Parts: sequence; structure tokens; C-alpha cells
Amino acid sequence: MLLLEARLQNGLAVMLLLLYTLGITIADVTIDAEVAKQSREKPGLATDFQTLCSISSSVGSFFGFSTSGFIVRIMGPKVGNNEF
Repeated sequence: MLLLEARLQNGLAVMLLLLYTLGITIADVTIDAEVAKQSREKPGLATDFQTLCSISSSVGSFFGFSTSGFIVRIMGPKVGNNEF
């Protein structure tokens, strides 16, 4: 019975990770399409658009990873009801 519960939890975790990745991918493709459109309309600013997107992504990743690291440090890693 415990093995079945572990498999269901693992399956749910994989499903949630796939949905998360899909959401990130859709947002990234949408941003890239808008940058391409703006670059066609204003060719002189094409490199600036790309730079702005890269810097924004890097800053967002830094704050996101820093926040998650801080929270894991405070709460500790947990899986289900078990603590490591």
C-alpha cells in the first residue's frame, strides 16, 4: 500500500513539474514573438529588446532562486509528511 502511495505522489510531482515547464515555455515563446515583432517594426532597437529580455530574465531568476533558497533554509526540505 505504501508503494502505491509513493508512486501516486511521484506521478503527481512529475505532472506538476510538466505543467510548470509548459507554463514557462508558453510565456517564453510569447515574449520571443513580441520581441521579434517589435524588432521588425523598429530594427534599430532590436539588440536593445534582446538585451532587456535577457537582463529581466536573469534578474527574475536571481530573485526567484534566492527566495526559494532562503525559504528552504528556514523551513528545511520536506517530502510529504516526512522530514529529512
